[in-house]
Amino acid sequence: MKPKYFILISLLIFFIGTQVLFSQKMIIVERPGTVKNYKYKKGDKIFLETINKKRLHGRVSQISDSSFYLNNKFEV
Repeated sequence: MKPKYFILISLLIFFIGTQVLFSQKMIIVERPGTVKNYKYKKGDKIFLETINKKRLHGRVSQISDSSFYLNNKFEV
């Protein structure tokens, strides 16, 4: 009985580990009024203008679930 649980737990840990390794993080920016989307990955150059007319540019250094960092300084 115990070997079945060991095998089941081992497969579960392996499955969860591979899902984290294969996750793909990217930023998708949509232009208002168009259908076109722009996709950015870590290391890509990006130029953005916020709602407050502030212009941001730099390289994407880190991507998290709801934000990203430009040049390891600015969190957007």
